[in-house]
Amino acid sequence: MKNKNIIKLPVPVLTLALAILIGGCSSNPPVDKMSVAEHLLEDADVNKSPQYSPLEMRIARENFEAAKAAMADEDYDKARRLAEKVAVDVETASAKADSIRAKNAVDELKRSLDTLRQELNSKNNS
Repeated sequence: MKNKNIIKLPVPVLTLALAILIGGCSSNPPVDKMSVAEHLLEDADVNKSPQYSPLEMRIARENFEAAKAAMADEDYDKARRLAEKVAVDVETASAKADSIRAKNAVDELKRSLDTLRQELNSKNNS
C-alpha cells in the first residue's frame, strides 16, 4: 500500500533546494575564526616564534592573507578553512620554537656543567 501524501519533486528541484540549504549554512562570514587567527599570529610574533620557526610562520601569514582575500571575495567556506589552517600553522610554529628553546636551554646547561666539572678537576689536581 502506497502513501498518497508523499509529494514527488523532480530531481533538479531537490538538487537546487539542497544546494541552497548547504549554501545557506556557510553564508556567514567567519569573523570569529579570522579574529582568532590574527590574534594567534600576533601572539606568535610576541613570543618570537618567527625567530625559531620562520618557514612555519611565513606559511601561516600567507594562509592568513589568503583567508583575508577569500573574505573579500565572500568565499566564506574558503576563508574559514584557511583561518583554521592558520591556527594549526601557528601551533606548529610555536611548538617548534618551544622545542628549539628547550634544546638551547639544555645545551647551555650542559656547557655550564662542563665548565663546573673542569673547574672542579683543576682544583682537585692542584
